[in-house]
Amino acid sequence: MVPCRCQVLNHLTGAIAVDYARTHLEAVGGAGTGRLWACPDTGVRWADETPPAAAGHVARLRRQER
Repeated sequence: MVPCRCQVLNHLTGAIAVDYARTHLEAVGGAGTGRLWACPDTGVRWADETPPAAAGHVARLRRQER
């Protein structure tokens, strides 16, 4: 299990973002073109800001303000 870092991180990119979402966060719905995730430990929400699928795009997660 990945340790929770949701209170200290603001954004994640690349393979680290994908792994953190897959192993720690829970999908809670969509927001426009992206997905929303929530931390099961703290309730902190994350927005998936990954551009639409195309060569060269990198996964991006950004913590949402409460």
